[in-house]
Amino acid sequence: MTYNLLNDLSLISIRTKLAYPKANAQAILAACALDDKPIVLTQALSLCGQNAGDLLFNPTFIESIFDALKLILKENQDSKIIGVGCVLPAFYKSQLSFYEEGSIAGSLINAYVLIQGHEILGVAKLPSALPAFYERIDNSSRYFADDLGDDEEIFVDLGLKDPSFKVFKAQSAIKVLDYTFFFDDNADAYPENLAEEYLTLDVKQSDPLSVTVNLDRAPFEAGASLKAFELAKKISENINGNYVYLAPLGCEGAYLYSGLGLMASQGQVLACGKAFAFTPFAKTTSQTQCEILKDYDEILKALAMGIMDYMSESASHGIALSLSGGADSALCATAVFYMALCALEDLGPQGLVSKLHELKIYVPLRKEDEDPLDYLRSEVMPKLLVTVYQGSENSGEVTFNAAKDLALFLGASHFNWSIAKVVNDYLKLYDDLGIGEKLSWDKDDLALQNIQARVRLPGIWLVANREGRLLLATSNLSEASVGYCTMDGDTAGGLSPIAGIGKSVVRKINAYLEEVGLLTSQGRFKVKALDKVNAQAPTAELRPGGTQTDERDLMPYVLLDAIRKALSLNVRVQDLIATIKQDPACQDFADSFIKENLERYFRLHARSQWKRERFATGFHIEHDDASPESYLHLPIFTSDLKALSAYL
Repeated sequence: MTYNLLNDLSLISIRTKLAYPKANAQAILAACALDDKPIVLTQALSLCGQNAGDLLFNPTFIESIFDALKLILKENQDSKIIGVGCVLPAFYKSQLSFYEEGSIAGSLINAYVLIQGHEILGVAKLPSALPAFYERIDNSSRYFADDLGDDEEIFVDLGLKDPSFKVFKAQSAIKVLDYTFFFDDNADAYPENLAEEYLTLDVKQSDPLSVTVNLDRAPFEAGASLKAFELAKKISENINGNYVYLAPLGCEGAYLYSGLGLMASQGQVLACGKAFAFTPFAKTTSQTQCEILKDYDEILKALAMGIMDYMSESASHGIALSLSGGADSALCATAVFYMALCALEDLGPQGLVSKLHELKIYVPLRKEDEDPLDYLRSEVMPKLLVTVYQGSENSGEVTFNAAKDLALFLGASHFNWSIAKVVNDYLKLYDDLGIGEKLSWDKDDLALQNIQARVRLPGIWLVANREGRLLLATSNLSEASVGYCTMDGDTAGGLSPIAGIGKSVVRKINAYLEEVGLLTSQGRFKVKALDKVNAQAPTAELRPGGTQTDERDLMPYVLLDAIRKALSLNVRVQDLIATIKQDPACQDFADSFIKENLERYFRLHARSQWKRERFATGFHIEHDDASPESYLHLPIFTSDLKALSAYL
């Protein structure tokens, strides 16, 4: 019997519950039961999630992975072939005589198990590390065994503490029906001229009955979807054969995963799945054709999915947000609206209602003839999102109206109050202590600014706690890089969704939303109420006089972000100015101006790492994320960047 390779295959990325193997096994079985293809491949580490962390050192947790694998073996349909990603203990051929049956001694490997019916066809060992491009955010070497070379065979015990245990040799290629599958999760790390690496196994990749499977487990970064799409074309062309790509799905703390599936052959992408689906799993078959997300559409969909998953996993009953009328909080609010819109489109009216009811957000079902956008703004958003404008003595009508108009446009429940009295009460409390002179703007500029930012937080936290809502912090990547933020002020919250996005990009996204709009299944929806937000120069409104702007305090955001990105390239300090001027937005800046601001950036960055250590969890979006949780690992106190100034 012969088969049509890609037509017989489904790529299914389940929305994993991190470190909950049994639930993931049940989700895999449920997804496969709805699928009519003979072969279903799920993502890498589909049983435990991508970031189980130090739980992988816990023997009971490893046992739970075995139990989940056995559940799939027991419940799988007789003829169904399922690929399952997991973590397995392994030992090497040289250790075979010392191996104790039924133990979990040995090294862990990133494994992929192919199951047919109730039997195991084979086990593939996937690479332990992510591609070099992601090396700063990869902890795999802490958990997974290093590759010992082609001459060292690897074996896996798949019957932990079971008398009928079986030992399998881990392979790179596994026969399935008439097909040969070559497994990898670093295919995008291979330069084009190394495509011959794929041709060294028993069956050449150009064989129409073989396929290279890239089980990518790298977290989402801006531009990842298009990159995967283009690589699918290039790799399938280079190997003159079949290639499939599958990413994990969902939010795992700081990391987002798109669930994108691709099928390509001989330089053509034949199928493209949906990225950032809100459904329990994302499915790609040879008939699936979805638009590849690009640029700001990709970032917005990632934010929307991430907020929904984070809200669900934290069992929050909605969202709370301090809406200042500025660019950062405006993007956060719009992302929440887009979350509701995407959930309605992906899950359907009943699915959205059921999802929100699980979180104790009770909304009525959309009427059949009711406009979806009107329904969201009138019935869903008032219960989903609460926003508060917290004005001070230094706040103006521009930000007040910008916040009010945007909240009204999106349908959020919006309130406003003044923090002026609370701030003045604190100032009086301090002055009454009689410690030196009374507080004044001449001598206490920073303290008087920060007390305003901090006073805003207890109130919005009270709003969030009262109804069990998830509080969104609004710090962005540019501010985090130089510490232009107030600890226990704008940095505080349960989630900081735009912490991985530079301010210059935040402003561009907001302009895009006003002029082009959110991508929906029915076309574009322009967020016209962002006009007042976009017309302003960014300002914290913390000083008297109404003349304060962020860029006057710091530097132009386009320059700040160019400096940040240039430093991530690890070029010599002497070459930084030339590197920065390669950015079209910075070409007109004088070298002396760039040097002056480089020195300022170095000073601010070096003294603010302690702040970055305390930020609310932020999504990893741009590659040079400043978060020590996901990218930039530095000592809390360091002079490294200040020391570099001498080489400018």
